[in-house]
Amino acid sequence: MTRPVVATFTRHDRTWLAAFAVVMVTHLVWLLLDQAPPIWDMAVHQLQGWNYLRAWKDGLLWEDFARISTSYPPLYYLQEAFWLGLLGDTRLLAFWANLPGIFLTGFATYRMGLRLLRPGAAVGAGILVLLLPMVAWTSRESLLDGPLMGWTALGAFLILKSNSFLHIGWTLAFGAVCGAGVLTKWTLPLYLVFPVCYGLWRSRRLSASLTNLAGAGLLAALLALPFYGPHLGELASRYPTTDQAGLIPWKPFPRHGEPGLNNLWGWIYYPRVLASYFLQLPLTLFFAAGLLRSWSRSDAKSADAEDRVVGSLDNRGFLWIWLLGGLFIATFLSPKDPRFALPLAPPQALLLASFWQSRPRVLKGLMACAAVQYLFVSFWIFEPVRLAVNQLPDDRDFQSLQREWVFLESDYQGVLGPPRHETWPYRQIVDRLPPGASVAFLPQLPRFHPVGLRLAAVRRDRRLNAYPLGEIPNWRAVFEQSEFLVTKSGQQGISFITIYNVEIQAAASNWPELGSWPAPDGSTVRLLGRE
Repeated sequence: MTRPVVATFTRHDRTWLAAFAVVMVTHLVWLLLDQAPPIWDMAVHQLQGWNYLRAWKDGLLWEDFARISTSYPPLYYLQEAFWLGLLGDTRLLAFWANLPGIFLTGFATYRMGLRLLRPGAAVGAGILVLLLPMVAWTSRESLLDGPLMGWTALGAFLILKSNSFLHIGWTLAFGAVCGAGVLTKWTLPLYLVFPVCYGLWRSRRLSASLTNLAGAGLLAALLALPFYGPHLGELASRYPTTDQAGLIPWKPFPRHGEPGLNNLWGWIYYPRVLASYFLQLPLTLFFAAGLLRSWSRSDAKSADAEDRVVGSLDNRGFLWIWLLGGLFIATFLSPKDPRFALPLAPPQALLLASFWQSRPRVLKGLMACAAVQYLFVSFWIFEPVRLAVNQLPDDRDFQSLQREWVFLESDYQGVLGPPRHETWPYRQIVDRLPPGASVAFLPQLPRFHPVGLRLAAVRRDRRLNAYPLGEIPNWRAVFEQSEFLVTKSGQQGISFITIYNVEIQAAASNWPELGSWPAPDGSTVRLLGRE
């Protein structure tokens, strides 16, 4: 008589869960201390969560499923809508909406580590990935890239779990994960195409793997069809020229100073990003030393038999293919942004842990360094620090992102970092406006922008139309249709989207002032109304 298989809860499982809980507590503390409105994209994503909640309450969710959001898939917004419906207007919206993605990132990285590394190193990798500065920063913001990282990590784990797609059940689970991933952000396949090819190459029965993988692809397509079906033609037509993303190897599309592929900076953009905003100098040194150590013949001879099996280059091959393949594809994407490399954080953490798994003391030191660095970029433990080369002075347009090499930074470009107290007069402006007002908005600062005003109105159960005017060449025609104008003294924001602010302010100089309020940067915000 055979005994039933019972899942065991090991010591390493308990260790990882305890460490994960500690990280989540620090995120909660950070969010409770933070007193600042969401920045650009974060406000857009939160606004969409409110839009899906409204459709849900009105009984129009399925009817409007594909119409509410056309630029981004809806899964993350549905998660936001769920928590908004359950908790109401909560400051912890980003925490609850991001929690599944954060968990999947850490859990899948840990489980992959158990298959590829020693158990102690697997636990370390499963927590290390959550401590990396860019991962920590974005885990507290309403962004799609963090949840995408979680689905990507789970997909990579299922490639291993399915035994190169030979196990039909786990392969179909991989298809379901891919469907959920592309319903979060369409770029998920770009990060998994090389791991999939590697899995097929390692398959002992390629025809069976391809058959199972085809079934997984069909399942993913069926899950994604309700959103992508109505938008497929539009997305295909926009693809070659879109400023959101374009994979055009023969015609790189650098915008706003992004380096193209005609110079070295374009080719090393993402390796530089991983060293700068993910590892920073301390962990970069651990990574470089570990890489050299793994290639050393003397180290290979001194390693014990277990380490040669568990941490072999053959097992690391999957991680290298995942990391380097993702870097290669991302190089051809435009626009470029450090957060687009988030799905590559899990293989980076796993490789870093694998280099030192046979040296437990060094691995513990590495983890301690990562924990200190995590606290350093999360809270005001020390004075703000920024050590970098190639950074631009007075970089109000955030162009240093294109070339700077960061050694240490506790405040990412002034928009992410420790909690801050930054209160902008959104509510005061909303209270002065009639329902359905048409508002031209001139400032384009990270935390003071037109989408932020629209979000503030929705949170107060009001509706209005706020749009940026300073970047429109024919602003005079649009200006004539504006009922109200939000202006600000001093710094206007990014230069290339506030080009016409001075001219517009002059044209509205005779408009009566409906209210003025002090801004956190020492300037004055003014609301003007047409006579």
